[in-house]
Parts: sequence; C-alpha cells; structure tokens
Amino acid sequence: MDGDDRFNGPDQKRSTDARQFDGLTAQPTLERDAASEAAACAPAHPDITHRSPSNGHLSSPRPFPFSSSSFPSSSSPPPSSVSHLPPLPPSFPTSPSSSNPSSNPSSNPSSNPSSSPSSNPSSNPSSNPSSNPSSNPSSNPSSSPSRSSSTPALSPSLSPPPHPGLLLPAVPANVAAAVAALKARQVIAVPTDTIYGFAADARSAEGIAHIYAIKGRDFNKPLAIAVADIADVAVYAETKHLPPALLPALLPGPVTLVLPQSPTSPIHPSLTRTVPSIAVRIPDFPFVRSLSRLLAAPLALTSANLSGRPSAIAAEEFWELWGACAAVFDGGKQGEERRRGSTIVELVERGKFRVIRAGSALPSTLATLQQFDMEEVSS
Repeated sequence: MDGDDRFNGPDQKRSTDARQFDGLTAQPTLERDAASEAAACAPAHPDITHRSPSNGHLSSPRPFPFSSSSFPSSSSPPPSSVSHLPPLPPSFPTSPSSSNPSSNPSSNPSSNPSSSPSSNPSSNPSSNPSSNPSSNPSSNPSSSPSRSSSTPALSPSLSPPPHPGLLLPAVPANVAAAVAALKARQVIAVPTDTIYGFAADARSAEGIAHIYAIKGRDFNKPLAIAVADIADVAVYAETKHLPPALLPALLPGPVTLVLPQSPTSPIHPSLTRTVPSIAVRIPDFPFVRSLSRLLAAPLALTSANLSGRPSAIAAEEFWELWGACAAVFDGGKQGEERRRGSTIVELVERGKFRVIRAGSALPSTLATLQQFDMEEVSS
C-alpha cells in the first residue's frame, strides 16, 4: 500500500520521498488474478513436511493444498495471464525420479535413472546425440536449455532447496539451503517479527527484479533491506548524525529506519532507484538475521503478497505465490496486530524524526525516540 492508503495508523505524518519506503507492506492495487501467479508452480514434492492451511499445524509429508495437475511442468511455458512476467530464475536441477513424483518408474523406463543405458538410450544424457536429438539441446533448437548449465556454482556445504515452491520450516538447519537459493539469484519467502516477506540478495539485479515481478510492484518504488547486526547498518546507510545509542535502542525489532544511503553501499542501484535514502530493518527473528549473516550481504525485503493485497501473517495466506519462490520458509503464525507491519521512521536530519507509518510498534518507538530528545517533524 504505497501512498496514503498504505498507512494503517491514525493521522500519519509522512514526507513525499520517505513514504515510498515500505520494507514489508503491500503496494497499490494491481488488476490481476492472484491465482494466475500459481501457474508457475512446479508439481508438489511428496517428501516435504509442511503446514496444512486447514489446521495451521505441521503435518506428515503430503502434497501442497492444490493439485499438481492444475499447473504446468517446469518445462511448460507460463500461461498468457502471466506472460508479462520475466522468466523465473533457473531452479536447481533435480534427479529424474524427483522431477515427476507421480510417475511410475516401472511403467516408464525412461524416468528411471537406474535402468540400463543400453536398453534405454534416452535415459542416458551421454548417449549418442545423433541417435537421440531430444537429449541434446544444441541439436534441437526447440528444446529447453539445461537448467544446470545456467546455475552458478555454489559451495559444496550449501544444499539448495530441491524443488521450487517447497514449504520448509524456518529453523537453523535450513539456513544454508536458503542462502544457496539467494546466491543463485532466486527469491525466497521468509517470516519476520511482523509479516512474511519476499527476500533476495540485495546485490543481485536479477533477484530484485524478480521480487518486483512476483508482486506486480511499481519499479519506481524502492525496497527495504534487512541486515543481521547493528554494525551492518553503517555499511549501507549514514548514521553519524544519530545519537550513538539510538540504533541499539530501536533494533532489532519491528521498526524500519529510513536513513541517508551510504555512497559506498554495495547494494544494487535498482533497489533504491534514484531515492537518496534507504530503508533498513533488523527483524527480531533469528532465522532472517542468520540469512544475512551467512550471505554476508543484506536481504532485499518486501511483503509476501501481490501489490494491494493484505499482508500475510502466516505462510498459507499467500500459498498461490509459493511456486514463484525457490522455497517458502514457515516460521508459524504471527498475531493479528502484526499484520500492520513494521513502524517506519525517517531519520535523515540530526535531532529530528518523521513517522512515515504507524505500523505495529508506534508507542514504544515514540517513547524511545523521545528518550533521546528527538524532535518530531511533520511533512
């Protein structure tokens, strides 16, 4: 909800430039069917434990809450309703057996990698290309290029999510997989201390562009960043004009600070566009902070929803967009009061602050700012 309609609190004060920031909020309404985004979903993976939207609890391995037959395979072109979106970043290659969980290896020898190469040449990519043109993309222009060829090399210690759209618990054991997806310029969905968000590597033009495409977000509206620790803020924003103890008093927590952007910031310029300020968060949520720490970079962060739609406080509330992500990390359901998102405060002038959005932590934020004799200014 950019502009006036994104402010949920009463009598909000905001500036023309600063009100563009909304690290984790919805944007202006976009006339487009939310369910059409799910057309990019890959078939469900049968070996993943996820939370059922019906009861909100983690259950035994089961398919997603929609039929995989409703969606095209990863090799199928997207439907016309989402044809305006750029292609999703290439997903990580999976084994032939996991790429189609519903197939029966015994009835389809070509889908069984353990079958004899001599009896089934099509199952062996190294077989004679001339005898099997479909196995050689270069000999068949109409065939899809290999996804693995365009996937950047990653550290062997990082195991990326095995299938796009998987719902995984937001626990320390899954931090490495999430970071692997971020390094591959993909988008993931993550929980925070307020609402769920889409995250990408803030240095990646491709990852940032894909966030905008998933949401249908106006490219002229900047994204926020999320960092791991207080010391990281000064790498990306100017903080010398602030009282030294102010940042530790406000962060981590459900607060977004709009600060002058550092001229040496390594984030990609497409994240802030031409705006000289940058919105910075340190969510009070260990999983998200661990991602930034292991990535050694900030996360580009915005709300996990279509622009103009309500923010999500539970993973199942945006299930139709799961397939547009490398993975969705489930951190449970937040309280309804958190749906208002983080409180956004502009701190670009020495000794002054401007409330851009009340969010879910305005009283405590105002109390902290007043302790440092900060003066509130109007738009």
